[in-house]
Amino acid sequence: MHDDQASSKRQAIKLEMCRPSLCPSRVPRNFSSTMTSTTTMAYDIHVVRKAKISEHSTISISSSLPPLPENKIRAIPRIVSLTANNLSYAKGGHIMHWWDAFPLPSHLPSPHNDATQYGIVPVWGYAEILESKIADVVQGSMIWGLWPSYNIPVDLELQTAFELKGHYLDVSRHRDKLWKFYNHYVVASDKIRYRDLDQKTLERMAWEANVLPAAGWMLSRFVFGSSAPVVHPSGLLEGWSEEDADLSKAVVVSLSASGRTARAFAHALARERREDASGPLGFLAVSSSTDGSFIPEIATFPTQVIQYADLQSSHVGDWIANLAPDKIVVLDFGGRGDSLEQLQHTLQECLPGTKVTIIGIGGEAKAQSPEEIADVMQRRAKLTNRMQMNTARIQETAIAKLGAEKFFAEKDEACKVFLEHGGLKGLKLQWGKRCERRQWD
Repeated sequence: MHDDQASSKRQAIKLEMCRPSLCPSRVPRNFSSTMTSTTTMAYDIHVVRKAKISEHSTISISSSLPPLPENKIRAIPRIVSLTANNLSYAKGGHIMHWWDAFPLPSHLPSPHNDATQYGIVPVWGYAEILESKIADVVQGSMIWGLWPSYNIPVDLELQTAFELKGHYLDVSRHRDKLWKFYNHYVVASDKIRYRDLDQKTLERMAWEANVLPAAGWMLSRFVFGSSAPVVHPSGLLEGWSEEDADLSKAVVVSLSASGRTARAFAHALARERREDASGPLGFLAVSSSTDGSFIPEIATFPTQVIQYADLQSSHVGDWIANLAPDKIVVLDFGGRGDSLEQLQHTLQECLPGTKVTIIGIGGEAKAQSPEEIADVMQRRAKLTNRMQMNTARIQETAIAKLGAEKFFAEKDEACKVFLEHGGLKGLKLQWGKRCERRQWD
């Protein structure tokens, strides 16, 4: 997921956000009123080589669209978020079936039409509904969810979800293996029209486009929450007790602390624990930057910000030891290189015998081959005190226990507060155009 500021400058600052159109020079702002099923238009397709994701190409093609079938909508991506999280989708595409979300267009030229070799990386954001064959979905509305990294209109087969107005699941057969989390779409408002959006609204929607803040909130609310339900990092109800979730006698270490998921977690943690003594005893933020802008100002617990190079220094271990924790919770949001191993060495030297729990949330913002990814997974599997967070399953479990209406109300409020109270302080929107290669390098 989104890595810290320096290591992800290439991915998160330059590519951090979006553009009112992925290809504005080719897709007019009044596109929905000009497009017909017989219109031939030029599009840009961004494809990634699965075996070597550092190799990617943008291909221009011309195509016309067939008539829209019943029970489907046709939408075009308008405001999407490009972050290091998209790199994670490419690296884990085979395992998590992210490559299945948007099949390659059949009319791509060889060799890029070979789905065994190339794929489409999905992106989060908003699209404009160009046409709808679903009664409650209005043409011209904006809809949020997962989209392909190209500017061809995409057809979704939607069914109502969670018995909530505006919530839908794409039930297209090729997406059967994806978690509901990735098939979930929300109509922003019947009254919001892309062509009418002013710059302020565009920027607000750009910041809201990605799911990373929601993932950070879920980690705080359900894995380390002080109220029910308590959910295992993997998303299961079993195997994770209130004692496991209790941080009152713990020190929390955040690797890649300035990434957006990490920021959202820290903000939610600080917000929830402002008025009680539920901990943590201390919060150690590890990042390439030490400006501390990613530490929430409302935090009432002791905080310390260090760089990766300081992980093996004695003062880090001393700072933690002086807090006398019963346990240490390490949250790996995508730490650099061997930072986790360095941290473990420091903890073993300074606090031998202290319980250490490691939760993996994201991977390093670095292009890796399938062999390198397999090696990382093997090394992680050897850590008996490590578990992997599954955001999609946590959401499903939380909805089952709380009910969808309560869950989404809590989530939306938490994300709103995070954005409005400086959760992304120090980060900037940088708008990009089209699907150009330089946007991804």
